[in-house]
Amino acid sequence: MTPPSRPSRTRLAFSAVSLALPLGATVVARWAWGSEIPRQIGTRWSSPGGADRSSEESEVFVGALAVMICALVAGCVILAVPALSAMVTRITLLALGGVAAGAATQWLIPTHLTMVAGHWSDAVLGAWILVHFASWAYGLVPMLIAPPVRAAR
Repeated sequence: MTPPSRPSRTRLAFSAVSLALPLGATVVARWAWGSEIPRQIGTRWSSPGGADRSSEESEVFVGALAVMICALVAGCVILAVPALSAMVTRITLLALGGVAAGAATQWLIPTHLTMVAGHWSDAVLGAWILVHFASWAYGLVPMLIAPPVRAAR
């Protein structure tokens, strides 16, 4: 099998970089928010009001980080295997990009809401749940950047 052409390599590299963006955004947000981040953040909502339960912010952050790193590594491995079909690569990137963005919002949204509310029990999720659901569509970004599927001849 011949190695990918120059444009394909560029697209593969940009696709890998796009998988790293949720991770980068989360790390930058944690750095930027710094000492404002509370120890406990609201992490469970079963009604329209405030959070029902809380978790240690650092545990939620590390968990989200682990998921994003695994998605990034898996994506880079998939992108590095030239024997895989473009369709398999693109569908895998769709899933991994969605997982990475979903993990990012699992930390970003509750942390932000708790900071705004002042206490985890006062953090109201409200329509922010829609942002989390929408974040899963981020997988389209690395999928569409990856080299396209070629029609069978």
